[in-house]
Amino acid sequence: MNRTRLTAAAAATAAAVLAAGCSADGAGAGGADGEPRRGGTLRLLGAADVDHLDTASVYSPNGTALMRAISRQLVTFPTTEDEKDAIGLVPDLATEVPRPADSRTFSFTIREGATWDAGESGRQITGADVERGFKRLCNPVVPSAGASYYIDAIEGMRAFCDGFGKVAKNVTAIREYVEKNDITGIVTKGEREVTFRLTAPMGDFTNLLALVSASPAPAESLDHLPDSPDYRRTVVSSGPYRVSDYRADQKIVLDRNPAWKAASDPLRKAYVDRIEITFGATQDSVMQQLQAGTVDLPWDTVVPPALLPGLAAAKDDRLLIVKTGATEPYLAINLRSPNNGKALSKLKVRQALAYAVDKKAVLQVQGGATVGQIQNQLFVSTLIGSEPFDPYPTPGHRGDPDKARALLAEAGYPDGLTLKLPYRTKDQYPQVAQALQAGLAKAGITLKLIPVTPNDYYGEWLTNDAAQTSGRWDIAPAGWAPDAPGTSHRTVYDPLIRKPSVTGSYNYGSYSNPKADALADRALATSDERTAAELWNRIDRMVMSDVPLIPIAVRNQALYRGANTAGVVANSLSKWPDWTQLWLKK
Repeated sequence: MNRTRLTAAAAATAAAVLAAGCSADGAGAGGADGEPRRGGTLRLLGAADVDHLDTASVYSPNGTALMRAISRQLVTFPTTEDEKDAIGLVPDLATEVPRPADSRTFSFTIREGATWDAGESGRQITGADVERGFKRLCNPVVPSAGASYYIDAIEGMRAFCDGFGKVAKNVTAIREYVEKNDITGIVTKGEREVTFRLTAPMGDFTNLLALVSASPAPAESLDHLPDSPDYRRTVVSSGPYRVSDYRADQKIVLDRNPAWKAASDPLRKAYVDRIEITFGATQDSVMQQLQAGTVDLPWDTVVPPALLPGLAAAKDDRLLIVKTGATEPYLAINLRSPNNGKALSKLKVRQALAYAVDKKAVLQVQGGATVGQIQNQLFVSTLIGSEPFDPYPTPGHRGDPDKARALLAEAGYPDGLTLKLPYRTKDQYPQVAQALQAGLAKAGITLKLIPVTPNDYYGEWLTNDAAQTSGRWDIAPAGWAPDAPGTSHRTVYDPLIRKPSVTGSYNYGSYSNPKADALADRALATSDERTAAELWNRIDRMVMSDVPLIPIAVRNQALYRGANTAGVVANSLSKWPDWTQLWLKK
């Protein structure tokens, strides 16, 4: 693939830290499970409904895991226990991964026989479908957060999206705009060829095409409003499974896609016949049913932190520790909040927050050193070339209340502050909120805790423009992981730090730093690994001096699998088990 060249040592380091998953004793997640067998129903249980069923909008890890079963992209990362292969880009819908010398013109040929689940025997996926997928990213109803990766990279996409934003939010207007307007930098030839022309060299462009947001879209995707209830009931599949039953907040059922051809898809084995996902369970009940064998995998919950030490000590081979590179949690700061005289727009207030957080207490309620470590900077160690530093050190990472109080007084808040903090009502997040509340209270910062359902947390609160500007929330625990393995600083910087170019951005406080953006552009354009690493490290220090967010911990993902599962390996994009590769023992 045409991306930043890695030295042998760097490649080995990346492979080690970005392993798809491992069991508690260090063995491969699949283990000695014998020969794969076909058939059976894979049962998953979890807390909340999927955030999106529209590929244009999917961005969550478990949503990405679901899409692995029902959608395909031009290129992807394989699901494998081989650590080196796990970070190597491979063709999916495309016949090969292009490596253009100029890093500006990328041409693909789509595999013959790769089809949509449409018509009597399926319909060939085409270059026009690829272009349609990119067009839908900036629809005016549910604009894609992933659009920011492409909107200024592909020639003509910015102009297309600017026009799309003015279109009426109804099916007729959206279809007419998509069908009558093109993105000039996406050119199709014949049925199965598509070329991307970029505005500037991008060595990591093919990596970005592995994201779910880069999925092709069938013509039927224009029959309903994006990700609407009607859309969700009529999802057209390109993967080995299709949605046969969807009931909001209750369940999703996937059955085999009769139009899928194994010969056109060397990556997905599709051993199981059916996949059933049930929502509405607590973290503890999911774990209990996994241990009892009444379900096979978790959908969106991790192992309860209290159980981790015992499972690890017992070397339970059903415990999977997946290395995600995820900063979770970090404290998102709403710089747009009008509360307290726009206090969070003041640097010294944000610095006070950075000194006030008791990071060790937060990590402890998540499971402690078994599943993570303290994080103090933007870029995690899994990103090649990242140099550790701590811009706001405190004794033992327990916070420095005196320093925080002094900074608050200098900012004009000698009596402290009261801030609104929403949190998800699942897993360890209530305990995380309480740990944050206790730590900040020592510095004179009172937190008003607001419980929010997991399904509403991001869409209705953190990414919601009205929620940001109305003062509905001030700070919030959030999580982020690089979207792709390897040298993927862009997938942290662009969504969290770069000035938002679309609504619904994961830059929750709409932070902007033009100088850092300029350095990021230089880092993304260079093909020299050392130069890029030096630039990213400069950016890290520059951004953290502004405190647009507060990193707290890097948390691995502790999952548990049912005894009847075999071949369970996490994919390096979703960080969740790949359902298309595993099988059931009986």
